[in-house]
Amino acid sequence: MIDLCPYTTHLIVPNSVLFRWMGTMYRDQDGIIYRGWTDTTAGIACGKINYESGLVTIYDYVVGGTGPSDFQLLSLWTQATQWTTASLFFNTDASPLRAGQGGFVLSVVDTQGTTLWANVDANGSITGLHMRGKVDFARGGVELQFGDFVPDTSLTPEQKAEWWYAAADVGVVETGKVWRPWPVLPSTLSYSAVSLIFLPVDVDLMGIDPAALPADGRVIFAHDGDTATTAQNYYGPEFEPAVGMVYNVGHERLSLTQVVGADGAEIFTGYEEDLDAGTVRFTDLTDYPAKVRVNARTEVYSQLAEVRIDGRVRLKNPIGYAFPAGAIFSTALRQGDRFARVSRFYSQKTWDGIKWYDGIDPGIGEAIGKYQADVVLIEVNNLGTITQRWGFKFRNDGVTFDLIGDKLGLIATGTVNQNFSPPNPQAGGAPYLTVRASGWSGGFTNNNAQFIDTIGAEAQIGLVRCIQPGSPAGPSDSFWIVQRGDSGNPPESTFS
Repeated sequence: MIDLCPYTTHLIVPNSVLFRWMGTMYRDQDGIIYRGWTDTTAGIACGKINYESGLVTIYDYVVGGTGPSDFQLLSLWTQATQWTTASLFFNTDASPLRAGQGGFVLSVVDTQGTTLWANVDANGSITGLHMRGKVDFARGGVELQFGDFVPDTSLTPEQKAEWWYAAADVGVVETGKVWRPWPVLPSTLSYSAVSLIFLPVDVDLMGIDPAALPADGRVIFAHDGDTATTAQNYYGPEFEPAVGMVYNVGHERLSLTQVVGADGAEIFTGYEEDLDAGTVRFTDLTDYPAKVRVNARTEVYSQLAEVRIDGRVRLKNPIGYAFPAGAIFSTALRQGDRFARVSRFYSQKTWDGIKWYDGIDPGIGEAIGKYQADVVLIEVNNLGTITQRWGFKFRNDGVTFDLIGDKLGLIATGTVNQNFSPPNPQAGGAPYLTVRASGWSGGFTNNNAQFIDTIGAEAQIGLVRCIQPGSPAGPSDSFWIVQRGDSGNPPESTFS
């Protein structure tokens, strides 16, 4: 140990020390002593310096010269009062910053020569030895406090006489503890930050005009008066089902249940659900996989009374359900009253199965054969019917037809002699629509077409996803759209 200031109580100015000991040059850099540096390398860290006491501790040295007494001080600055602080507030040169680890890194040296490093999490909270604080990634603001909560009983009378101690502060934040500042040298502070630059995007490629969006692309998704949902998902383990078996999710007042196979495909039949009790009873295992899994969800709807600037919201009514930490908050896209219906039907003499019309083409004319929808209703339902233009294209025999959708393409084949109900596989097999054999008139020939336009109960939703350019950083993600609603009529109700 070497005392650089044996005859003064002044503090050493950081990064001003240079000395030769046993023939080797040493210097300080932010509390660390280095030797063997060059123009391109920082050298070997071989000790540390206490700027307050002036003591240097060397733990990796080179023996040479005339021995340990061979010492020459070449450079050292001192000052009567070194500016120290226990709190820092500043803005970074650029913003916004990249959130998460690596987006902001800070170090500072305390008066004892120890380098303190800041740890920053994805929420911007700063933790570390003798420090706490916050980083605002959006605008680059940084707040740091240096010190520790120490037990009041561990302090000496001399420490309790310091300016920072007040008996009224004991236990205010942590039981039996008081905040003790830990001075640092602000001149040694250094930080690095990764700022984000947002380049203009092609409006046609993005699909929306980003001119009204904020610089970081984030927009407010909740507003006063919106309908919001608080929800919790439950994912059960795999098990072997049996007829009559009752599976208990373990939670009551469910909003939905989902039975899925090992491949993740949903199973729509063979069970009965009791949402209030939170159970699923298996009734038929035909075509079931060996093992299944039951997922469930609890949701509570409420209206937003207030959306605050700090990101918190206040609900109009109490939730009435004990949701755990980690529950999901989201807004609901209200669609109003919806029901499946037939919007238009007409026939045409010829059709190539490719070009779609908004009515009978005057150059082609109406076919003799047609479906008499005003006599025998076309049946649709809220569960299976979708928004689609359907074309029934007849074959040579005048009896068999192919069902073609303007978006789905060819999906089924039927005849005028049998009731026709093509199943919707995305709705558990509920039919897209039903046309009765008794509704067909005679007189169909090859390439005659009957058009039926249906509108589903589900509203159209526009989805926009923006992906920043770069290499993938994790596994592929996915999302699930769930349409919820209440109806005074069962799904099999008939509309025309």
